Amino acid sequence: MIRQVMFTLLTGLALAGKAPATPGTMPVMPAPAQIDALRTRLHEAPLPAIAPGKVLLAPVKGMRTVGAMYDRLKPVPPLWRGRAIVLEGGSFDLPAIAAALPEPGWLDCAARACTLSAPLIVAGDTALSIDGIDLILSQDHGAAILSWGRLTISDATLRAWNLAKDAPAETDDKGRAFRPHVAAFAASHTLIRRSDLRHLGHQGAMSYGLSFGTEGRSGTVRAHPSVDMIGNRLLDVYFGFFSFDADGVTIMDNHIAESHVYGIDPHDDTRNMFIHGNYVIGARRSHGIILSRRIHNTIVSYNVSAGNKKAGFFLDKSCHDVLITGNDSFLNGTEGLALHEVQRVAVIGNRFHNNRADGIRLRASSQILLDGNTVTANGKHGLRAYDWTGSKRQPNTEEQGQIGPMRVGLMGNRVHSNARGDCRLSGDARVTAGQPFMCPLPLLPQGQALPARFGPAAGNRP
Repeated sequence: MIRQVMFTLLTGLALAGKAPATPGTMPVMPAPAQIDALRTRLHEAPLPAIAPGKVLLAPVKGMRTVGAMYDRLKPVPPLWRGRAIVLEGGSFDLPAIAAALPEPGWLDCAARACTLSAPLIVAGDTALSIDGIDLILSQDHGAAILSWGRLTISDATLRAWNLAKDAPAETDDKGRAFRPHVAAFAASHTLIRRSDLRHLGHQGAMSYGLSFGTEGRSGTVRAHPSVDMIGNRLLDVYFGFFSFDADGVTIMDNHIAESHVYGIDPHDDTRNMFIHGNYVIGARRSHGIILSRRIHNTIVSYNVSAGNKKAGFFLDKSCHDVLITGNDSFLNGTEGLALHEVQRVAVIGNRFHNNRADGIRLRASSQILLDGNTVTANGKHGLRAYDWTGSKRQPNTEEQGQIGPMRVGLMGNRVHSNARGDCRLSGDARVTAGQPFMCPLPLLPQGQALPARFGPAAGNRP
């Protein structure tokens, strides 16, 4: 009871102050029974019933979004034919589409195996179910699944494949070579469950592997995609998950390994999101889980992010109203957790250990609460908090508009055995609530900081 009262008081102190420019609400962790009910609902959601509609072959050139997506490809896939399969109205599965096409070679199915050799477009007010199918998406032909309607992928395998080599689709380190992918736009809804997705995506707008976004600049449109992903295995996907201005996202119980860039990457105003119980392992170029540009009303809970090239968890660019709780972040190439220019973030009951750089790094962020975390055996500091004073570079234009005073409240954290000391404050960084970490105020000239060990005050234990 005493700890709960202290937590309530310190949370109020740490998160009080000037509100973010974008409105939001600090989310509350759902009870275990609520999480179990969500799992059951997603796993047991019925597939849409098959209903008649139109199946067309149409030129891609002139299609607003799809045409631009393929016009940018350099080089184009070697067997690209410039047409797409378009579904209009009704509800379909892959064998029904294959049977309705006027000629073979676009989508061919035998038993529970299909090969897609063109973009497959799901129009608004249309449903597509890929259920129990082993689906090959041909890299040679420029295959993709692009949805404006309702897309369900259930108990399926999707593999991007190079037919000429009879091998997985490949792209280079910068993602320049086309690989098949899945994307959903506007007011679409996508459910992906208990499926195996491999070798998808490349560097291109909404072509990252599994991409969900609006058509138009964030904040200027009203139709936002929603997506539920539960119990899947993703391997060698360019971005394991990417969203842009999505509203209503569940990413739960997935295993995401060897992504080229990021494991999970919600972007630009994505909100009302629950990222829970995922394993994100071995992102090759960057962070395991990153939230960037005004992500809000989001819970990141009980995930493992390990062995990634950069940070295990990374938030930047005015993300706000985010709860980070119960996660485990270790063996990452830089920090366990980094927060840059964010506001109203509560970091509660996580483990950040054995990372190459700092356990937790905070930059120019305000209304931050760290409570009950274990931060041990990191290659630099346990906690490092600083502003832009003494930085090796000046903030860019976007960063200048997002800089806040570096303020953090601390309570009940267990911190020890970090290589360069357990706490470092520099510039105008200050602890605003609790007595934590025994971080001394920096007394050296600007741009320098005095490393300090943790002490026993306010429940912070060595």
